[in-house]
Amino acid sequence: MKTEQWHQEHALTLFFPEKKGSRPGESQHSQHDLVAVAIMLNAAAEHRDFHLPEITPAGRWNLEFHSSETTPQHHGPGVWGLASRSMACALYTRD
Repeated sequence: MKTEQWHQEHALTLFFPEKKGSRPGESQHSQHDLVAVAIMLNAAAEHRDFHLPEITPAGRWNLEFHSSETTPQHHGPGVWGLASRSMACALYTRD
């Protein structure tokens, strides 16, 4: 995130990189495609766009769930528009 994004009081993205063996019951050597989790929080009274980072290995962000009545708008790779006062969770998985 850029410095100005950290200081937006109405929009926040929490980013959690997946660590091998961090899920309960997962063996150290099991293969899985999850790379990262992002939680997007829009506390503003208006719609906000969230830009998730491109990360390696090559993959894609997929919207997992959201709290709004309508599905967040997908504007391109890793970019979602969230309705006012809503949250969404996206998972980054390998290709």
